[in-house]
Amino acid sequence: MATRLGDGIISVGGAVTRLPGAGQRGVRVASGAVVESLQAEWPFYVWDQDTGVVRLMCSFDTTESDVDAFVARLGALMRGR
Repeated sequence: MATRLGDGIISVGGAVTRLPGAGQRGVRVASGAVVESLQAEWPFYVWDQDTGVVRLMCSFDTTESDVDAFVARLGALMRGR
């Protein structure tokens, strides 16, 4: 699921910045507003506030639909919708 998440983030214009371990992705997103909107729906850690890098985790029970919903919302927010 972490690979699917990384690939999806790249497909909507985000950047995978670090690959620290299994199930984890460091991701750069467009702005603080995008991060705030995403955090209202999904819990995740802000790795570096200044650069917009967040830490995303997939667990054993993360589903394809979980990942796809997150990526779709990220894409919409990055397009300003």
